[in-house]
Amino acid sequence: MSRIRANQFTDKAGTGAPTFPNGVQITGVSTLGNTVVGGGTTQLIVTGDARITGILTIGTSSITLDGSNNQVNVGTGVTLHHTNGVQVGGNTLHSTVLTVNQINASGVSTFSSGIVVAAGSTAAPSITPTGDSDTGIFFPSADTIAFGEGGSEAARIDSSGRLLLGTSSTSTTCTSIFQGNASGYYSILLLAANTATPTTGDPDFGQIRFTDSGHTAAASIICSRDGGTWTSGSSQPTRLTFSTTANGASSPTEAMRINNQRELLIGTSTRTANGGVLQISNGITFPATQSACSDANTLDDYEEGSFTPSFSNGGNGTYLNRIGRYTKIGNTVTVHIHIQLSSVGTASGNIQVSGLPFTSKSVDYFCTSTLHGNGWNVTRNNLNGIVPPSSTNMDLYYNTGGSISSVQHSDVGTGNLLFSVTYLV
Repeated sequence: MSRIRANQFTDKAGTGAPTFPNGVQITGVSTLGNTVVGGGTTQLIVTGDARITGILTIGTSSITLDGSNNQVNVGTGVTLHHTNGVQVGGNTLHSTVLTVNQINASGVSTFSSGIVVAAGSTAAPSITPTGDSDTGIFFPSADTIAFGEGGSEAARIDSSGRLLLGTSSTSTTCTSIFQGNASGYYSILLLAANTATPTTGDPDFGQIRFTDSGHTAAASIICSRDGGTWTSGSSQPTRLTFSTTANGASSPTEAMRINNQRELLIGTSTRTANGGVLQISNGITFPATQSACSDANTLDDYEEGSFTPSFSNGGNGTYLNRIGRYTKIGNTVTVHIHIQLSSVGTASGNIQVSGLPFTSKSVDYFCTSTLHGNGWNVTRNNLNGIVPPSSTNMDLYYNTGGSISSVQHSDVGTGNLLFSVTYLV
């Protein structure tokens, strides 16, 4: 094969670039300035190395190879295709807009400036897996990320940073909402242990902890196995333990628990055998002012205290003992009284003890259960006290052969009077 070696080729007029209607084949190293290749069957075949120092334009300006600036310029409407993909090295791939329908990456791909995708929708998320076009991630509004499943929204993180499941909006101040979906109007939060056969000494099934931003638990609710025999699905004895942190302490301690026998233990972790469903170590406190309940089976008040009894018509008599104590349970009051004069003075007439701590019920009379007197001036038998309706007084009577009479101050003198009476309020 013959060869032509020349420093320069020009057209026959010497004013432009030559044309090669049958193509050009270069087997060595060639340096090309501004070269236009294309049209009909004309082609440029390079079997050796080629260096482009100017601009090589391919097609109708769709792709240009710019040797001066080390750039490949890709215009619009251009498809980069090869059975083995398109590989781009360390040089710049430059274009105003580059649209790529699909990128298949078998390794790790790094995008230094991020990836911008369309907002997408519930039916067509913008990020989806292969073969499942209605499941993935989409962006329904500014600063909001949503997750779709089967063409329906499953969850979202809204612009306030709230995790919403089962709903797409809320005006509530919170961090998370779990709302029932179409398969059930209720919501379930399931905490499960990683075993089907927990022992009594195993870690807890689950905990709900409450804390500040330091993440050290300040209070908790814990579910644990509570003795018995454990068979998953049929025998599952458990307890709930509620713990709080005292003032000045750094960690929570148990405040109460509900055991597998549905007993509520407050202030103690040890149940009393055959005890009631409520077992308390330090008692129950009721409000100072009763909050009455109309339910006859509800205990709505308990109170203990003391008071100072008097004689209603004690005149200027002086007292040696004026002791009164009471216990009120619900609507029932029991009082214990010791009253005694050291000097009768002008005290006279019927004995009536006043100053009971609560006013008696308006439709009933109430009688003493025990009564004792000693050191009296006159002995009286068959004594009893009566609390009349709507009263804070008690009258003292004695029975003589079927006749009932009032006890007088002259009978008692400076003697002792001790009694207990229970009445309703």
